[in-house]
Amino acid sequence: MSTAQPNIKTVDALLSFLEGKYDHVLVISVAAKLSGTYQLITQRIKEKQLSSNWIQVIDSKLNSIAQGLLVKRAVELVEADKSFETVVNELQSLRERIFIYVAVADLDPMIQSGRIPQFLGKIAQKASVHPIVSLNEEGDGKLIGASLSQKQSLKKITKKVSGFANKQRLEAVYVTHVFNEQAALDWKTSLNARAIPVDAIVESSAAIAISAGQSSLAIAGVLKEEEK
Repeated sequence: MSTAQPNIKTVDALLSFLEGKYDHVLVISVAAKLSGTYQLITQRIKEKQLSSNWIQVIDSKLNSIAQGLLVKRAVELVEADKSFETVVNELQSLRERIFIYVAVADLDPMIQSGRIPQFLGKIAQKASVHPIVSLNEEGDGKLIGASLSQKQSLKKITKKVSGFANKQRLEAVYVTHVFNEQAALDWKTSLNARAIPVDAIVESSAAIAISAGQSSLAIAGVLKEEEK
């Protein structure tokens, strides 16, 4: 199984449908480094000469629950009746403060989907380790560590997030899982015991399940702005 970006006909049909029905349209795409959807939509907008005052496309540079946090904030800003320009600017600033760490149980899906570099993935497989995956500043997948078991990976991630908590920088924290609810609940209990309150546990989407693999667990959060 695999995912596929929408084709030109589908994008054009959607843009035509939206035109004239909404004052503004905001598209928050999965990281452009992980999908061609961002490039396709921006190309079609340019081809149709649609005004940037009407439609804007934001490369989230994120995926999974981390991208969801950006969408959640967008909804909150719109419901607060913020201007279109303000919404766009605040989201572009916010995405730099969102993190995600994934404790992978099976590396094959991430290698096959291109979520992490193949050569790094193969090295991890040969060493029989469980990788910890994140995203770099450009939204590309990266390996940030490895353990001999997924449980050990969770401990390492917890330690890293505890660093944010100790500095009182955590604004929101969410856990997501791929058909591994009990492990997610256990992790939430462990995080709460370390003064890391989890706002919610979310089941991963089918698209993420394909790339992250069975039993994967991830944590995503929003960091408070650092005082200048």
